[in-house]
Amino acid sequence: MRNPYASDEWRAIIRHMRTDDSDLARLVAADWLQENDREEYATVVRHAVENPVGEVRFSEGMGARLSAGRPGLAMVAECTLAERIPNTRFRADRGFVTRVDTTMGQWVIHGPRLCQRHPIKKVEITNRIPGRIGVVSCVWIRQIWAEPLDLTSWVPGPIFDRLIGAFRQVTGGNSDRRSYESTDSAVRDLHRAALAWAEEVADDPYDPYWRTERADGA
Repeated sequence: MRNPYASDEWRAIIRHMRTDDSDLARLVAADWLQENDREEYATVVRHAVENPVGEVRFSEGMGARLSAGRPGLAMVAECTLAERIPNTRFRADRGFVTRVDTTMGQWVIHGPRLCQRHPIKKVEITNRIPGRIGVVSCVWIRQIWAEPLDLTSWVPGPIFDRLIGAFRQVTGGNSDRRSYESTDSAVRDLHRAALAWAEEVADDPYDPYWRTERADGA
């Protein structure tokens, strides 16, 4: 069974919702969901638009414990976060996840899938801190994608390549660096680059990341 969220129509809807925060954009998404056999989720989105409660926060596994005071949020968790994602917190607004706080490892695994289904506007990587060189420079260091190391200042290559800090190449390419004047600027750029990477992968159905996705329709 083909994954409907990989369709050109849905990708266009999500791209539009990333910049259009209106109720109308969400209702258009709800119509598409209903037309593509996601009627329960479409109902949740319409209910959330008609009965806004503001931004709500929840973590993986909370769906069954959400109170009746958050109508529809349990269904958001069930319909959109079927995979259990440890060490992760979410914020949702009118039926869609808009922010994810998680570790780098979980974002690499789940980020593209989440961006494929939600107009995520912000991601925070909770287990990365830039390294220091001297007293004035903060750095991120390139990590080869397949390496098992999980050092706090290392960034997977495809995300590192989207950083915009001052670049310094190190012989061998295994310790290339991006430097910044402050920790805040380094962290902001990392979060921006992580989201940009996941959006690009989600928008490209032919990206190698989706080979299994296309085969099993998950």
